[in-house]
Amino acid sequence: MLTLLLSWLLLTHAQCPHSVLSSNSGTLVQRSAGVYTPTVLIATTPAVWTTLPGASWVWESDARSEGVFTFLGTFTVPGWALASIMSVKLTIAADDVFKVKFNGVVIAPQWTGGYTQVMTFELKPWLQGSLPNRLDITVKNTQYMGGLLYKVEIT
Repeated sequence: MLTLLLSWLLLTHAQCPHSVLSSNSGTLVQRSAGVYTPTVLIATTPAVWTTLPGASWVWESDARSEGVFTFLGTFTVPGWALASIMSVKLTIAADDVFKVKFNGVVIAPQWTGGYTQVMTFELKPWLQGSLPNRLDITVKNTQYMGGLLYKVEIT
């Protein structure tokens, strides 16, 4: 019985995705209340901005636009996989600063981080199985260029 249980846990862990969401051209940005459309990849980022393998810097349309913009990412995890998930990590950097909500829970309070600093937050306590998980990232750009870089990884 123990062997069967261990085999099941190893199988479900092996089937669980490692990276489920990252900033790319499919990331959505809120352009008006409740209306989300795709972002734009930033073609050339300043050399001082950090990098994150598997993710691209994005912005609402023009990387030089100033203001506060909310980006949306969603992903679903099968209910059966919840038991085998050890961690759900959000790794993020933004120009200038950001705040994060995951499934309605404030993860990073207003205003956190920056474009040279990669921060990591554990999301597992608020992970939902078989329902869409919602990641809301609000970024504030005060001058010159704006950008968002993030990745959610499940292990």
